[in-house]
Amino acid sequence: MQRTSLFAALAATFALASAPSFARTFNYHGTLNADGKPAEGRYDLVLTLYSARSGGSIIAGPMTVYGVPVHEGRFNTDVNIDNNTPVSHAAYLDVQVKESAGSAPLTSLAGRTPVSVDDTACPGAWSLDGNAGNPAGSILGTVDDNDVDMYANSLHLMNLSAGSGGVTMAPAFTFYAAGVSSTAVSYSNGTAPNAAYSFAGGYNGGTSFEGSFVWGDSLGPAIFDTAPDQFIAEAHGGVGINTALSPVGGPLDAEVTIAPTDPGLDADLMLMENTTAPYGGFDIFAHADGYFGIDGVINNGGAIEYDPIMYVNFIGSSGGAIMFNGASASGALTVGTSGNNGNGAFLSGGGTWTNASSRTFKEGFTAVDPLHVLAELVAMPVQTWFYKDAHDEGQHMGPVAEDFAATFGLGKDERHIATVDESGVAFAAIQGLNQKVESETARLEGRSAELSTKADAIAEQNELLRSELARLQARLEKLESR
Repeated sequence: MQRTSLFAALAATFALASAPSFARTFNYHGTLNADGKPAEGRYDLVLTLYSARSGGSIIAGPMTVYGVPVHEGRFNTDVNIDNNTPVSHAAYLDVQVKESAGSAPLTSLAGRTPVSVDDTACPGAWSLDGNAGNPAGSILGTVDDNDVDMYANSLHLMNLSAGSGGVTMAPAFTFYAAGVSSTAVSYSNGTAPNAAYSFAGGYNGGTSFEGSFVWGDSLGPAIFDTAPDQFIAEAHGGVGINTALSPVGGPLDAEVTIAPTDPGLDADLMLMENTTAPYGGFDIFAHADGYFGIDGVINNGGAIEYDPIMYVNFIGSSGGAIMFNGASASGALTVGTSGNNGNGAFLSGGGTWTNASSRTFKEGFTAVDPLHVLAELVAMPVQTWFYKDAHDEGQHMGPVAEDFAATFGLGKDERHIATVDESGVAFAAIQGLNQKVESETARLEGRSAELSTKADAIAEQNELLRSELARLQARLEKLESR
């Protein structure tokens, strides 16, 4: 037989008869496991009362009780003390046990159980009808590595375990119930859980499925789990993790506050997709230096890697900045550090969007025909319009992306227009217009020079005609004078 759990009169209660000191009776009940399972059948018990937890002298016994019925690991029997020595002080019970029908030898159960032989509790023992004046060192529970189990109406309701060996692991607390209810049971005000290995607490918490933890405060309605293995907490006064204070140092108030365990550390929230490598997820954190960030997390062959995705920072007392992909702040909003994440484009403090446009960012250069761009731009429809469901932001002017893409073949798709492409088309068109103006100016200047030459020739002819007219005029005057 393997002894895994035995409690002599749970809470160490022994009811002694008022018979003479040499003949007394007490009630002995407890639990017995055989081979790791609740014992079933009849067992012989050999009980001996000692004066000390270890060593000491025999007060009474050995006393043998034959054929004690054990059902689902529980037993209850009366034991007669037949000893001329009065039992008037604290005693400790030693137990040996074996199956009545078996041939196996008696098995000694480790540890003696403290008992009381009158209406008072001895050190370390508790009476079912209440205790008073407990001396220092009194306990309720076990002093070995066995668990404490509680039953009601023949149902196993609660198990208290000190962990492996009761030394190296922190104590664990587990609620049990018989079976798992498939229908939610309406109860509140701290009623015990209704599902195996589940816990419900607070004022309005309840559970109907296995493996859940539900906490309901006094302000909300009754709250239950909706499936197995859930963690649910309702707290109108706020939820604190590693803290009982709000971010401003006052009491929690309808918020969830996560604080670092030590000053100067980050407060992190990890969101992982699974627990097997390689896995990915996100690290959402508030940095001790005063910024909020999101990192991408991946287990790369056992090495955990953090890839910066977004930082939100404060720049002095004048304002803050948002940095995507770990870029340093160049203004109110900075995006990226390379060609695959934004190249450091930023929104200035004054509200101007600044594109990344260094020659070092670009490749595949091809010359354009400004006159052709101008002609295409002149032919492309330009209209005023409103964005759907956004009339309140006002009227806009410009081409549609479909016409822009069909005309110039620029951009990623036919639904969007990049600002650098619009400005590039405008620059090329301006150059084309300039070429056209300069060409027309040169033509007009040439025509003007030609006309000027003709004007000079005409002026010269006019001068000759004036001279000839003056000679004829003088000759006419001579003739008239004759």
